[in-house]
Formats: sequence, C-alpha cells, structure tokens
Amino acid sequence: MTSLSPTVIRQVIPPGDCLWSEISPLWEALIAKTGETSAFLSKPWVETWLEHFGQKGRTSGLIWRLPSGEVVGCALVTLGTGKLGPFTVSRAYLNASPGEGVGCEHNDVLALPACRPAVVEDLVAYWRTLKVDEVMLEGVRERLFHEVRSCWPGVPWTGHRSVSPFVDLETVRTIEGDFLNTLSGNTRSQIRRSIRLYEKRFGEVTLEIASERDQRLEWLEVLAALHTETWIARGERGVFNDRALAFHQALIRRLSETTVAEMLTVDFVRVCAGGETIGMLYLLVVSGQVQFYQSGLAYDADRRLKPGLVTHYF
Repeated sequence: MTSLSPTVIRQVIPPGDCLWSEISPLWEALIAKTGETSAFLSKPWVETWLEHFGQKGRTSGLIWRLPSGEVVGCALVTLGTGKLGPFTVSRAYLNASPGEGVGCEHNDVLALPACRPAVVEDLVAYWRTLKVDEVMLEGVRERLFHEVRSCWPGVPWTGHRSVSPFVDLETVRTIEGDFLNTLSGNTRSQIRRSIRLYEKRFGEVTLEIASERDQRLEWLEVLAALHTETWIARGERGVFNDRALAFHQALIRRLSETTVAEMLTVDFVRVCAGGETIGMLYLLVVSGQVQFYQSGLAYDADRRLKPGLVTHYF
C-alpha cells in the first residue's frame, strides 16, 4: 500500500486472474453506498468488460482506504497504446479499454462523497507515476474532468462536451402519458406525419419488447446489422465489430441469471410498421433509469420518414 495523501491509503492490485475477485465485493459495496446509477459502472457491465478486454489491456485495480481500513474508493486503470498522427503513444484509461468498440459513458471514480477529493487527487498522483504520454478520460462526467484538471495544472487537455438529453417519466405520467405534448410543435408534427406515412405504406405501427434471453440475442444481431448498414453508408464502420458483439452477447447471457438481474437489466425494443422494422433500441436499465445505449434504424429514401423520432417516441 502507498499513502500519497494525508487522508487515504492506496492499494494497487496488479493485472491477473485474482484482480476482479478481490475488488468485486468492494466495488459492489461502494455502488450501494454512493447510490451510483451508471450502467457502465455496474458490477455486471464491469465484470463482462474485464473478462473480454481487461487482460489484453493490462488493467490494474485501485482501492483507497482510510487509515482505519474502511474502503472509500475504487477504480480500474488500463494501459494501452494509440495513434497520434503518425506516432504511437502510450495511454492510461479509467474504467475503459482502448479501441474495442465498447463505449463507456457516465464514467466516474467510485468514491464516498466525503473522501472524493482525496481519492481523485491520489488517482492523479498514481497516473503521474505511470509516465504515459496521455490519460484518456473516456465518457467521464463533467465533474470528474474538472476535478482531475484542477489536480493536474499546467498540462494541455482536449476533448468535447456531450449533453445527455432525458425524459422524466414521472412528469409524463402526470399528464396521462401524453409524451407528444412535452415536445415542440415542429417535432410533434414530424412524428405524426411520419407515423401516418408508415401506416399508409406498411400498416399499423406497433412496439414490441424482447421477452427472454434468446430473443434478446437474436434482436441484438438484427440491431447491429441495421446500425452497421447505416454507418457504412456514412463511410464509417459503426461500433459493432466482432469483439464488441461478443461482449454484448456475453452481457445478455450474464444478465439472464437471476443473481445479477436486480443490478442491471437490458431491454430490446422494436418498432414495426406492418411487418417492416422501423427501428430497434438497446437499453440499459439500472436503478429506475432507462439508459439508451445504441440503436438500429431503417432509413428510407423518403426523408419525411423519421425512424429515430418514431422509435424513441413509441
């Protein structure tokens, strides 16, 4: 153990088969104590990610304790390489791995609020001992970005800010589920017109939800194919490469076990017009929040058809 802060003591668990077995119960306890709601920090997600990418990425576990021994913080740090122009650079990642197509959002260090400043300060101190070229804060919350930057002045930081829109379902319930009335007039008009056009061409628009594991696995492949087709048309590959698809298949299988279903569940939603798929959504559900992860949308030459708007609306 190493103490670089007057208030917390850091323990580093090196890469290896015992990494997750040692850190897992502490991670799970901190999730409960902090009320963390990110699906990407949930035990099933992290466990599946480590199984598929952790060893290759040289992932270490960090545990922070008070002098009394109480665990107050946890994080995973992965070492990897990437390209900066023509140059290969060494990088450190927080709770994520380089270039595998499995995105990490709402990312953060797990820490009890009273000890968070000391944990973040010591995390930065640990990164600085690694002597990597870059630290990648993939998908981190804005608060953590500013905390890290304040602890590490004098170095250049680049990136972008992404806002996550949300719908308060309780508000929608108070207006008897009339979600359209919460949207702008222009958006309402586009959705209604699009539904009319879909129904005229194909038939009634309906929503289906995958009811069991095998159906979710089947729909994942359909969604991934739609997603990939869209991005190839834009000149890119999309996120569902073979390793990413294998990760999500493993996650779905893991979540079919009742022992983990309470922490995180997945929903696959399909919206159809007649027998034609309009769009599919891959949703992560944790702590009363439905977190949109990915979509597969069937775009049409008729630009008046809005598969994304209609699918999210339903």
